[in-house]
Amino acid sequence: MNTVSIVITLFILTMAGLIGVVFFYMKKDNFYLKADEWLKAGDYQKALSLCLKKIDSRPQDYLIRYYIGEAYEGLKKYGEALHYYEKAALFSFAPGEENIKTQLYLRIAELNRKQLNYEVALSYYALVLDRQRRNTKALLASGEIFLEAKNYQKAKNYFERLIDINPDNINARNKLGWIYFQIHLFADAAKQLEMVLLDERVKIDKVFKSSVSFMLSDVCMEIKDFQKVIDTLSTLLTESDYFEEAVVKIVNALILQSKTEEALEMINKNIQKVSKEKRCELLYLSGKAYFSIHKYYPAIKSWEEAFKINPSYRDLSHINNEYLHVIRNPKMEYVFSHEDEKTQLLINSLAAPSSIAKLAKKPSYWEFKFEDSVYVLYKVPSQIPLLELREMHDLALGEFFAPPCMTVYSLYGVAREEGSDFDYKKVFVVSGDEFIKIVNEKLKV
Repeated sequence: MNTVSIVITLFILTMAGLIGVVFFYMKKDNFYLKADEWLKAGDYQKALSLCLKKIDSRPQDYLIRYYIGEAYEGLKKYGEALHYYEKAALFSFAPGEENIKTQLYLRIAELNRKQLNYEVALSYYALVLDRQRRNTKALLASGEIFLEAKNYQKAKNYFERLIDINPDNINARNKLGWIYFQIHLFADAAKQLEMVLLDERVKIDKVFKSSVSFMLSDVCMEIKDFQKVIDTLSTLLTESDYFEEAVVKIVNALILQSKTEEALEMINKNIQKVSKEKRCELLYLSGKAYFSIHKYYPAIKSWEEAFKINPSYRDLSHINNEYLHVIRNPKMEYVFSHEDEKTQLLINSLAAPSSIAKLAKKPSYWEFKFEDSVYVLYKVPSQIPLLELREMHDLALGEFFAPPCMTVYSLYGVAREEGSDFDYKKVFVVSGDEFIKIVNEKLKV
């Protein structure tokens, strides 16, 4: 064979080999492309059938095992999916495939998490983080698993690492704020949540914004930053879905800030705009507000209305029983009224106005002298404490120049202290049903 023939022959053989190789990879590429196409289209059974036909001819091909795993996952056969994902991870050992192995570990972890196999999931997330310490998916998922388990300290570590890597992750920052709240790091919680609310993305997401705002308000309540509660929730008053809850929390903050008149004004302005459930809450707070400024009768009436709506709300059942005498006897309004005119009308009913020699008006009681005797009307719906009883007695002896004995009208009587040197025999107490009877008979209104 001459040289030319040899060259031609070698050329033909080389080209034949190259064509074979190209044909093989084209065939291989077409197979993968078809499987990938069906998986993306959600036709998992077709993709699975195709891959299972080819698997025996590719004993160490990680990609086909990954596709099989993905097909099984799509068919919700998670056990089989995990088996093939793990095989794919085992065979992805070639140089340059380390990142692929990491992604497979993530897939295995996520699928275990989906099946509530949290310990296994965490072990695979740990493998990911061993390879890539800054893998945000593994950090977030691990943190969320510990958060769901209420293991706040471990969750805190993952979310802090995540925020260091990606400060713009508002979802992670929000959860870190919640974690700080749960472990009583209130200042840190407030800082994180305030940063979340400043993000422009949050301002256009009403649901997320409201959730963060309410959480921040709860944090601020703990650190007694009541003004921050009011400022934070005021932004939700124009949002119909969150208006009611915001009103209730703002009113509570105003009361705790001793801005009672503002609280009552807000209640009166919104009481008819809220649902029955929230009306009960506002009436309850109205009672608290009135009671704190010694307007006892309006307080009791507010609690009565709240009780009618929901008897089981907080301590309304106890309050209702405590003030049942007041509720059932309308004339008790004159006893516990904050209006001097009504109290004076009751005093005039108990004694002839022209015969009242002296009258002393104290915040919690009125004391007067009538026919050389001293009488006291106690205006607080509770027992008279010993300290006030001594004060009444001293007033009778000192300013009124009266005998040491006096008559005290107190619906709830006197709180007697064992071992006290006070002579209770000097005080004649009219209380309970007897007190109610006298008021009902003498007060003509």
